[in-house]
Amino acid sequence: MKLESNLHTGEVAVAIKPAEKIVLQKAVQLCVQYLLDVQMVLDAEVVAPFCFHNCMIFLSRPAGQLQVDVAVSEAVVLDYDIKSLHLNTRYVMNEMIVRAVGMYGSDGQQAFAMSFLFRDGCGLVKLEQSGGYAVNLIERVPVSLDYQVGFAV
Repeated sequence: MKLESNLHTGEVAVAIKPAEKIVLQKAVQLCVQYLLDVQMVLDAEVVAPFCFHNCMIFLSRPAGQLQVDVAVSEAVVLDYDIKSLHLNTRYVMNEMIVRAVGMYGSDGQQAFAMSFLFRDGCGLVKLEQSGGYAVNLIERVPVSLDYQVGFAV
């Protein structure tokens, strides 16, 4: 990082380098390596969220097999604390679905995963193969990784 100062105004300009671009497979490997480093075990109840510059990756193991969900749209910020939602959880989950349907439509033709950020955690809405929506509220702030994920077109 290179700092330059403007003597006339006293302002300091910081030259920010763009994030290194990595492929999706490498991003998932970084996420898995992080879980190994912190000795976090994925099971049917645990979802591990990771935030990159241009997407969020959610790792889980619902049936013993590693599942990777990638939300490429910008995360929607909702001003709620997940831990204080116990009485209003259904309302917030419905709001998440409404926002996802508003962005992706409700015809079920397009698979998607959409991420949400809360004060104390995050959420994920995804269209399942059955045509229904799966909604996860995750009482864990996503781990931020300073990379941009490149997707093949």
